[in-house]
Amino acid sequence: MSQVKKYFAEVLSHKTDGAMGIKLPLFTKEVAKKLKDRILNIKLYLHSYTLYKNFLYGKLTIKEFLDFAYTHGFEGIAINIRTGKEGSFNFKTDDEIKEIAKYAEFLNLRINIDISSTNKEEFKKALHVANLVNAKAIRFYIRKSGLVSKIIREIVPVLKEMAKLAKKSNIELLMEQHEDLKSYELVEIVKKVNAQNLNLMFDYGNMINAYEKPLEALQIMAPLVKHVHIKGVKILKEGKGFGHIGVREGDDDLPHAKLMFDLLMLGDKEPQIEIFYLEEVNDYYAPAYRFKDEGNDAFISKRTVSITKRDENVCLEDMLRDERRDAFSQVVFIQSLLSELKTLANVTI
Repeated sequence: MSQVKKYFAEVLSHKTDGAMGIKLPLFTKEVAKKLKDRILNIKLYLHSYTLYKNFLYGKLTIKEFLDFAYTHGFEGIAINIRTGKEGSFNFKTDDEIKEIAKYAEFLNLRINIDISSTNKEEFKKALHVANLVNAKAIRFYIRKSGLVSKIIREIVPVLKEMAKLAKKSNIELLMEQHEDLKSYELVEIVKKVNAQNLNLMFDYGNMINAYEKPLEALQIMAPLVKHVHIKGVKILKEGKGFGHIGVREGDDDLPHAKLMFDLLMLGDKEPQIEIFYLEEVNDYYAPAYRFKDEGNDAFISKRTVSITKRDENVCLEDMLRDERRDAFSQVVFIQSLLSELKTLANVTI
């Protein structure tokens, strides 16, 4: 094995603990050329959760968020329709939303929309906003309680209707794994809905709470993944399961190099992953939802929308400043990782 190929294997094995998921290919010139091309054409968006505290406590506006994304070289943003008050589309008139869309177009930035449920009214609002800002995608997640079999049975017709409505506006739906349903259960749901505009959003850490490992979860979800949330989390042992807490990317427990490589390489002639969203989630906490000893048809407890609590012992100005610094730190981390992978590709080519 050449020194380059040996180093390539070492870089991609970092923090995998031997659970590599998708088999690592031989690092041939063809593989290196494909990797380099994917890196050169990667689409990076900034997610509103990265500056969640600035939205919620600092009254950050959507236009200011667009400015931040533009300054740091992103191609677009994703924003939840209930991000604080100034950052929430729920508190804006159609004319105000159109003005935001106009400003994004001026900056040459795209806007995609997030919601945190499959609630009919919330989805209709998201669809309305998406049309006003010319969004191409809406991300959502299932937030239901009960036996998994019951959740799947009840959610399929709901998602069929959502996909039908979204199709009229040529909008793609991305269902995110959000801490309770397992990867194979999400794949089952998508296949049962059987809609071309419904695919999966892969999140770097959310499978942990469902008693799964990142690379193994990706291996299961891979054929259906179109968008990705990049973040850093620390894994927390909680009884017979695992929770997680958001930390700065690079200070976490995730196998970033292998995740990035696997995702970049999805798709034969064209990249399968359309957008990578940077989503720094410092201080976000999510408990264990699935456990080692649960039965084949687990019961999922009722849950609310995920939030990040404010540390009252930290000065507000310091907290907001630190969050902006950490957002920039994540940009540096990702660009550094992509640069390292590209250098390995160049040397091999």
